[in-house]
Amino acid sequence: MNVNAMAILVNAMAILIISAVLLALPLVLSAALCAEERWGLLARKHDKWIDEHYK
Repeated sequence: MNVNAMAILVNAMAILIISAVLLALPLVLSAALCAEERWGLLARKHDKWIDEHYK
């Protein structure tokens, strides 16, 4: 394999990796926001429980 073919292959692999990351980004952000919202809700319920039981 000559140097030119190797450079094209590396370039193509870099483009594939970058495009995979960019395509997965909305899914990752959506999951992160969902988890944060869920944990925030659980934290509020926990705080409410503590307020009710430790007055």
